[in-house]
Amino acid sequence: MDDPPDLKAWGLHCFCPSARATPHRLIRTGTNGKLLYEARNGTSLDGLDASTEQLRSLAASRLLELEDGRIRTAFPVLGSQVMSALRAEVRRVAAGVVDAIEPAVRGLRVALTEQALSASHFALMFGYALDLLLWESLTAGGDLPETGLTPDRPLWNGAFWAIYPPREGSSGTNFLDCGDGLTLVMVWSDETVQALDKMASTPGLCSELHDLADGKTTAAFAGLRLIDGQSAVPIVGSGTAVDDLARRIAEPVANLLTGDLADRARALVSTNNRAIATVVVAHELIWELTDLLIAQGTVTVPSTDSDVTRRLFLRWSA
Repeated sequence: MDDPPDLKAWGLHCFCPSARATPHRLIRTGTNGKLLYEARNGTSLDGLDASTEQLRSLAASRLLELEDGRIRTAFPVLGSQVMSALRAEVRRVAAGVVDAIEPAVRGLRVALTEQALSASHFALMFGYALDLLLWESLTAGGDLPETGLTPDRPLWNGAFWAIYPPREGSSGTNFLDCGDGLTLVMVWSDETVQALDKMASTPGLCSELHDLADGKTTAAFAGLRLIDGQSAVPIVGSGTAVDDLARRIAEPVANLLTGDLADRARALVSTNNRAIATVVVAHELIWELTDLLIAQGTVTVPSTDSDVTRRLFLRWSA
């Protein structure tokens, strides 16, 4: 397939949890996406249709490198040929670990069912085990890039990359810090992200979530409580069976990503930074594992027209 000559048509991903603003909007502004595509392998400034202000803006945002009359896109741009090879390699790697994590994935469903929270199985499997605990394990091992903001990187820091074709049906996580050790985690998809963002901006939400975490049964927000007044949103982080099962899902995947088995996939990512390559491969791997578990019937994705409560969980670190 032909790759679009404008990165605004590509899948754009940022591993930058501390970001005040991600690069997505800038890349989709004006001709920036075309310029970054043209400069993906480096190009001369001679005859380039780009303004000085445009180049300065992209360079200041760490998206473009300028040196000696040449420019180069400062992040991996992985087109269809590379992505075909990368996904084939990731598929091979995923097939070797999915059987190892499946018992814990099934056990997680049982543990949640015992709490009348089986509808949250996908949110916990993907959002907690594979898209939270996995990253924490890799960060502890020094396998991921720094993501904290600095004076030199005041808007975003971490890893950014473009892929084509985009990964269909992929999910991600957003966070709402409610203070005092309580965080609302929202497992979004393209179809649900607006509804989740709207819910997260509801006045008084964090106060209600603190009541849930404290075990108070007075009802306030519809959908956040079961019939008996208990939380309809899983609360993790206190060392329960759910926490243990989630770690048993995350650890084999983390071990795989730090070993030689992932090196062939990392080598396909156009960067000399191993940590950034690990981030790219890890995302493809967790999406592939999720697809395999769904195909096996081990996990069911909540329908997009269902209550978004099924896509939430609370992490309590008090």
